[in-house]
Amino acid sequence: MRKLIYILLIVWSSLGCLGTEKLVDGSGSFLYTMPSREITDTIQVFYHIPANRDRSTMPVIIGFHGNDRNCDYWIDTWKEYADKDGFMFFIPWFTHESFPTRRYQEVGMKDDGGNILPPKYRTTALVDSLINNILVNSGTQDTAATIYGHSAGGQFVHRFMLLNDSPFVKKAIIGNPGWFTFPTKDEDYSYGIKDIDEIQADQLRKMVGKNIILQLAEGDTLRESFLRKTYQADLQGLNRLERGNNFFETLKSMAEKNNWDFNWQRVYVPNVGHDAVEMSRHAAEYLIDD
Repeated sequence: MRKLIYILLIVWSSLGCLGTEKLVDGSGSFLYTMPSREITDTIQVFYHIPANRDRSTMPVIIGFHGNDRNCDYWIDTWKEYADKDGFMFFIPWFTHESFPTRRYQEVGMKDDGGNILPPKYRTTALVDSLINNILVNSGTQDTAATIYGHSAGGQFVHRFMLLNDSPFVKKAIIGNPGWFTFPTKDEDYSYGIKDIDEIQADQLRKMVGKNIILQLAEGDTLRESFLRKTYQADLQGLNRLERGNNFFETLKSMAEKNNWDFNWQRVYVPNVGHDAVEMSRHAAEYLIDD
């Protein structure tokens, strides 16, 4: 069934609204609607493509913004590195109105009533379709992209990788999430997976074996107003740095206990707090290339 879903995504994406004629060199944007009766959202996608370069050799980097939903400074930051290092950068805009926390940070796993939605109705399906559409129509020869998310975007990326065995992502970088979905049956989603029957051992084994970097700022230790402070979140740690460390150690212990390959890396960024620009610069400078 999962293979059938991905085959359909490939077909749908190739029929989507993005065409190479719309992707001019430099910075721009386009609208993307997943060609599906289940998800009808239209999202705006901003991008930067270096001028006068061979697109066929360019890798694709896709960013996921924080809860401020601001894409402008992401483009301003990443285009410097795109021009210097020769990659294409894309960032979809998930507005508060269409993508509240339930649909963005929590990837649309549940509806407004707390009921588990089938995979085809989740934001993960929309993003898989978008990533493949970009790969097919941007001119690159790459068949998979690198994705990077910070803060709310880091929440999206880590749950996307947990819940969705995407063939269109070769590397994921997760920066400073506010809280995590731990692989535990002690808590319901989005803190744990107690109520998510589909996440079995094989899915967890695949997830810890993927090329994923957890990027943590050493100074992200403040309990500011927009940090989630629920009882369940505070069990993970009292700040983002503690929560990230506890999450990483939990995954590592789970992999060791089950004798699974563990390919995650944990990277600390010194002298930085909860700062999307500085974390993006660090990711672009040190973490994008293998």
